Amino acid sequence: MASGEDRISALPEDLLHQVLSLLPSRDAIFDEHLVSQNLTFLELQGVRASNRVLDFTSCPALLDLKMHGCQMDALEMCSPSVKHLSIMFCSFFTSHRFWISFPSLLSFFFDKNSGRAPRLDGMPSLATATVRLGYGCDDQCLNGFYNDCEDDECMACRDYDGHDECVFHKGLTEATELKLLALSLKCIFSTGI
Repeated sequence: MASGEDRISALPEDLLHQVLSLLPSRDAIFDEHLVSQNLTFLELQGVRASNRVLDFTSCPALLDLKMHGCQMDALEMCSPSVKHLSIMFCSFFTSHRFWISFPSLLSFFFDKNSGRAPRLDGMPSLATATVRLGYGCDDQCLNGFYNDCEDDECMACRDYDGHDECVFHKGLTEATELKLLALSLKCIFSTGI
C-alpha cells in the first residue's frame, strides 16, 4: 500500500479475528495490524511472549484477555482497559517476577501455570479472583517450610525482587470474592496474607 493506509484495522471485528486466526500465533500477536481501536476480546494460545513488555494500551477497547499455554519470557504485561483476565497453563520465566498491571480488572483467573507466580499491581475494581498454584509453581520453599525458612538461597522465601510483601497481595486485596488454592501444601502464598 503506497498510501500507508491501514485497511486491515478497518475490517469488521469478526472478520479481523478470522484473518488473524489464519496467521501463525507468533506473527498475529506481534503484527502491527493487531493494534485496533475496536478489539474487545483477545485469546492467545501457545504464544511465546518474548518482548520486554506486553503492552495492550494501543487496544483501548480490549475488555477480555485469555491466555492459554503461553510462554511468558516478558517482564511485564499491562492494559488500562482489560476487565477480565484468564491465564491458564502458561509458564513464567523463573529468574524474575513477571509484573501484571491491569488497574481496571474486575475478574482474574490464574490456574495451572508453572514457574514463579507473577507480581500483581493494584486492582481497585477487582470483584472476583481465583488463584490456583499447582505442582509446577516454583514458589515452594526448597527446605520444606510452610513460611520463611530464613535461608538466603531459597528463592521462594527470599526473592521477591526487593519487596517484602506478597506477590499477589497488592492486586488481590480489593477482591470481594477470592479463592486461593494450592495443590502442594508447601506452596507459598505469602507471609503477608
